[in-house]
Amino acid sequence: MKHAVLVGINAYPNALLKGCVNDVLDLEAVLAARGFDTHVILDTAATYENMTAALRRLVAAPLPSDELLFAFSGHGWLAPFGWTQDGFPTRVDQAICTIDYDSSPVFNDDEFRRCLRGIADGAKLTVFIDACYSGTLLRDVAGTVKGRAKHDTPKFEAPVSGTPRNLFGVKQTPNFLQFDPTAKHLLLSA
Repeated sequence: MKHAVLVGINAYPNALLKGCVNDVLDLEAVLAARGFDTHVILDTAATYENMTAALRRLVAAPLPSDELLFAFSGHGWLAPFGWTQDGFPTRVDQAICTIDYDSSPVFNDDEFRRCLRGIADGAKLTVFIDACYSGTLLRDVAGTVKGRAKHDTPKFEAPVSGTPRNLFGVKQTPNFLQFDPTAKHLLLSA
C-alpha cells in the first residue's frame, strides 16, 4: 500500500504565504495518480495536534512493503530553547511551524522521532519539507526508523568547457547526491 500525509499552510497569522496550499494540492494529484491514499491537512487544520496525530497514524501499522510519504510546505523557524539573563536564547533548534506554533509545542527533529516510533522494518518513508531551516529536521532519525538516510551536501566544481552542467551551469562532481543504497528513508528539503 501507498499512504501519504500532506500538509500545506498559507494562512499564518501575520506571515501569509502564497504557494504552499497549491503545492500540496498539486502533489496530492500526482500521488493519487500513482496509487497513493492521501490525507491532506491545510491552513487552520494544520495544528500541532492534527499534524502529529496524522504522522503517527501514517506509521502506525504499515506493512514492511508499504511506501509512506510525509510532505510539509509552510514556514520553518529557529526555535529558541533556554534564555540568558539578557534575554537571548542559549540555543536554537530547527523546526517547522504548525499553524498554532506560537501556542503549541515545537515541531522539531525530536518530535519527528517521537512520531516515527513503531514504523515497520522494511517500510519506505519519504519526507518532503519545503520550509526554511528544515535541513536537519530528520537528523538522527535513522535510529528511530531502523534505516539509514544519508544527507550529503552537494559539491560543485568550477565550470569546464564541454562538461555536463546542472541548472546552475556548474559541473557536478561524481559524489554529488550520492545516496546510501541501503537507505530506506529519504529527506528532500528546500
